[in-house]
Amino acid sequence: MNREPILKVDNVVKRFGGLYALRKVSLELERGIILGLIGPNGSGKTTLFNVITGAYAPDGGTIYFEGEDISGLKPHKIARKGIGRTYQVARPFSSMTVEENVHVSAAFGCAENERSGETREVCYNALKMTNLESKADNPADSLTLSEKRRLEIARALALRSKLLLLDETMAGLTPTEMDMTLEMIRRIKSEVGLSIIVVEHVMRAIMTLSERIVVLSEGEKLAEGSPKEIAQNPLVLEAYLGEEVAE
Repeated sequence: MNREPILKVDNVVKRFGGLYALRKVSLELERGIILGLIGPNGSGKTTLFNVITGAYAPDGGTIYFEGEDISGLKPHKIARKGIGRTYQVARPFSSMTVEENVHVSAAFGCAENERSGETREVCYNALKMTNLESKADNPADSLTLSEKRRLEIARALALRSKLLLLDETMAGLTPTEMDMTLEMIRRIKSEVGLSIIVVEHVMRAIMTLSERIVVLSEGEKLAEGSPKEIAQNPLVLEAYLGEEVAE
């Protein structure tokens, strides 16, 4: 069994002018694990996603994916290596159907010798995993918020992703929709064997879904541990609630 972490972030730095968005952040993600990434607003969570996926080049440090240094590669090259992501604001191709949206990702992520039938099967499986197969022929802009967020995940799955980065997938959902999304993510992890990093502000979701949690605060890693350890960590409580409340 391969024990090498699928993702290793080693002392990554990202600056915007004189402001440090990330300051020597390090983490490792084991294969097949769901890692929660939390922290107050502005702590660097989405910036870290952007650096991992190539939207921003790091100003220091190294990012390894499956043992390969991917630091500073262009986003399309990183996506083709097997890193898919969602965004805080779902923006499907509104003039296309749901299936066409997923097909764009499947075609982008396909191998050179892949047949069109194999690409269609990838699309179907992605739609099935996200409970969108009945919406395949619907215009993407007709979907509800919950369905658009699931479409984001379907598009990432269609890339043949090995690592999935979910950025606030449950924001704005009702409790029922949230429970359905949690179950869907667990099923994807179990059936597809993906490694997943989840950024989420809904603590109930992150604590029940994650096997380990990393906490960022002001661009630095504040803590790492099991959900129980993080929930009891005084530094984490102080970062979220303030020193007086934490005490």
